[in-house]
Amino acid sequence: MSAEELRTTRTTRTERVLSPRWLEARDEPAIGRILALYVAHVGRPRRELDEALARDRSTMRSEPGPEHSQAELDARRTALVIRGLDRHLRTHVEASVPPRALREALFAERARSSASRDEVVGAVSAALGTSVETLDHALFADLPLERILAFDGAPPSLAALRGEANRVLVEQLFARSREIEVRLWEGARAVVRAAQRGGLLVSARREDERARAQRSLAELSPPDRACTVLTISGPFALFRHTRLYAAATRSLVPVLAQARFEARVRVPGPLADWTFRLSSDDPFLAAFEGRAASEDRQLEAAFAKRFPRIAPSWALEREPEPILLGSGELVFPDFRLIERRAPHRVAWLEIVGFWTPESLERKLSALREAGIANLILAVSERLATREAELSDDPRLVRFKGRVDPHAVLARLEAHRV
Repeated sequence: MSAEELRTTRTTRTERVLSPRWLEARDEPAIGRILALYVAHVGRPRRELDEALARDRSTMRSEPGPEHSQAELDARRTALVIRGLDRHLRTHVEASVPPRALREALFAERARSSASRDEVVGAVSAALGTSVETLDHALFADLPLERILAFDGAPPSLAALRGEANRVLVEQLFARSREIEVRLWEGARAVVRAAQRGGLLVSARREDERARAQRSLAELSPPDRACTVLTISGPFALFRHTRLYAAATRSLVPVLAQARFEARVRVPGPLADWTFRLSSDDPFLAAFEGRAASEDRQLEAAFAKRFPRIAPSWALEREPEPILLGSGELVFPDFRLIERRAPHRVAWLEIVGFWTPESLERKLSALREAGIANLILAVSERLATREAELSDDPRLVRFKGRVDPHAVLARLEAHRV
């Protein structure tokens, strides 16, 4: 984050913790001003809306006064509202001639002729039976700035739009984070599954009341009972800051809306990292009212469909209880595998997404120390965060696209896990 962005997202500071600068009810006149511009430009090109937004912002800067005090946001928060509004838009191409076909006709005519541009355009418009003006309008009508705007349903209310803008703020913090630490009292499994689904580097552990009493952040004070603590590496903790990983951290936001939590998000600052506080009481959750978190996971679904065909002697149980290691760390396997003829023989399978050699070795070491040999880790060779060799530990099953049930079965049989 730049220094300017930090100034516009910070409201209060204690020794270590900041609170994001939320959009509040008092900002609704300014939000309404932006919404009115969007409504006025329905049925018009995106380019005209962007020009109107720029003019409006310029007017607000050049004509400050009491009449504008309730209708002005800084550039950072204006961008949040615009991002939130854009999620309610859909666009379409409005042209009497398909733009792509029109361009192909013009290029073909130009290749056959050495005539001037006007003559080429005239020849194509005559061949298509349309005017030059219509041709000029249709030529680039499919470009993003020329597409016609419409709302996807009714325009949002001011309160809903405020919540959407706050959601964008949190997503941006997550996408620029170095580390996210989340304490969960409800909904831990769903959050862990979402992190695994996105391939995030995540570790989980239990925290009891005594551990909470030793913490130094007095302002973080949810219920005094045991919770699950997740530590998630952000994009800026990786060797490469990938867009895929940033998108995966953003995908946690709607799942947290279904949980009871507090979080600390470490974001690189101009001189040092900043820590932002989030919790279940924050206003960004208003963007998810009435929505359910998605539980879809393609890798899991594909494996659950194929494995019973390959290994009918093994029963497959999805979403088993987490395994508590001796170190206090929690492991959330995706499957529990039970041999039908010998139900005492049980194994677990966890599908690993993004990984580093260090994170993988830490997990393997924790499993060895806990004496757990019957947990298989399916590791994607495509999702290493840097060039690295996979360990030859017998608990590992490599995959590139989908997890191969034959490889998992071979691991079960060869090592009698």
